[in-house]
Amino acid sequence: MASIVSAGAFFFSVSDWLQYRDHPLAADFILPLAGDTARLSKAAELFQAGLAPFVLLSNEWHQPVSVATKVAADFEAQDSRVAFLTALGVPEPRVSTYGSNLLSTAEEAEALGMFLGKRKATILLVTSPYQARRAKIIFERELPNVRCLIVWPEKDKVQKRWWKDKESAVLVVTEIVKLIHYLSGGVFRGQQDATTAML
Repeated sequence: MASIVSAGAFFFSVSDWLQYRDHPLAADFILPLAGDTARLSKAAELFQAGLAPFVLLSNEWHQPVSVATKVAADFEAQDSRVAFLTALGVPEPRVSTYGSNLLSTAEEAEALGMFLGKRKATILLVTSPYQARRAKIIFERELPNVRCLIVWPEKDKVQKRWWKDKESAVLVVTEIVKLIHYLSGGVFRGQQDATTAML
């Protein structure tokens, strides 16, 4: 009976649980996770507020059609993100990238660990509301020496009565499945370049 009550309580409160966030404080880096431009806009807003001196971008994986289109796609993706941030007032020298062919949030966290090494840091981790809890869990597990403060834009916020809204329902169910997948040891991985694989 207790388990049924607990399951029911979680069902009705899961939107609040998923949409975790911290109060943004001064940090070493701002890291908008790969995704839509709302995350980049929020990163620029945090930078303009003087909360961190640098913005980090993960190099995400793109499906190539050929070697030529792969090079073009990688250049376009990186250049457009930097150009977008620059248009919002983030100087280009203040933007750095890390990793290669990153397909998932877990890969972004792993690559960040390699980028930082043993250095301790505080990061403003910009994600979407529905992904916030999963991002917090992943980054805390993968980066025990890094303090990650979760922040997000209002775009794609999940409705409190998520089961009555189609978009919210899809986001909630998808996030729970992704979290279970990660906690059970699953990580989606992008295809590595030969040079990356040898490092």
